[in-house]
Amino acid sequence: MLRFADVFSGPGGLSLGFVLAGWKPVWAIEKGTWPFRTYSYNFVRLFPHLIAIQKDVSSLKMKDITDLPKGLEAVIGGPPCKPFSSANRRRMRLSHEDYNLPRRFIKLSIKLKPSLILMEEVPGFKRFMEKMLLKRLKKAGFHTKVVYLDASEFGVPQRRRRHFLLALNDKSELLNEILERLFCLRSSSSISVGQAICDLPEKAYYGKEEEPLSYRSSPVNPYQEWARTSFGGSSKVTNHVTSKAKRMAEKFPYIRPGENLKKAFSRLPAEIKRTFKNRSAIHSNIYRRLDPRKPSITVTHPRKAVIIHPFKDRIITVREAARLQGFPDAFKFIGPLNAMQQMVADAVPPKLAEAIAKAIAGVLK
Repeated sequence: MLRFADVFSGPGGLSLGFVLAGWKPVWAIEKGTWPFRTYSYNFVRLFPHLIAIQKDVSSLKMKDITDLPKGLEAVIGGPPCKPFSSANRRRMRLSHEDYNLPRRFIKLSIKLKPSLILMEEVPGFKRFMEKMLLKRLKKAGFHTKVVYLDASEFGVPQRRRRHFLLALNDKSELLNEILERLFCLRSSSSISVGQAICDLPEKAYYGKEEEPLSYRSSPVNPYQEWARTSFGGSSKVTNHVTSKAKRMAEKFPYIRPGENLKKAFSRLPAEIKRTFKNRSAIHSNIYRRLDPRKPSITVTHPRKAVIIHPFKDRIITVREAARLQGFPDAFKFIGPLNAMQQMVADAVPPKLAEAIAKAIAGVLK
């Protein structure tokens, strides 16, 4: 069985994809309390020998990992994306506290001497990549490829585009074979929001989750069947909780599927319109109602981005967001509501990670 370590593991989206592809997690590092607890809850119970470490990677020394298992086939990770995200334009990237974390990830990975290094980042990172990382990897003897992938092409019901850096400590032509295998796994059709979530319960909790809920119906398509049976399977629905957002919800009835608030503004009652001092300042990426006929928009923090259910006048739940990210229902998020919403938003879609892991495994084996 191929073995990997996950640095900046978050709640475990990237790790989950590798596990679903038949890989074995050996150790993982995560700084955040709730992502670390979520990762530990979902993986340590299945892999008792997995070493989960809660630590800030920026302060990690090589002596801290000398006692950890070696001989890994892969080191994987997704360093925090805020310095490179288009949603973070207001902050100076060079001065951001996370700016050097991708460099730190690559330095650590090189010293671990795996067969392959995989790093995920947002689209805005590409122009920083050659300057920061590729030269260092080449100097260390790694051959590299950067590939731009859309999760919706790999069985994820969401348009989510990310860059993946592949670095192989072997023959350069094997990288092309990995990419060839990966693109053979692309789906010929996409999965819509409606197909992804229509079997989830009518009832949703607000603010705080209580007991798990029953499904609304039997699975009606292969994606729902996969969501219920994968990763050990689930007979009940957890994390079906959302934000109350009472003042926000006043606007929801006027926003049609596929629309945002900016487009629906003319239909708002006068008393709601008066609450906006400057209509031109309304951001087009917030207050968006999902279109049930299409893959989801990129899932960000559901409350902060005000991602609205396609039919109900509420923000989507954590479980609905997780379905749109490609998490199976058996994967449970641990923590307060805001933390769970952020974890889902930040995660790598597991089904996309699974396709990458399968392509890599086909070559390394």
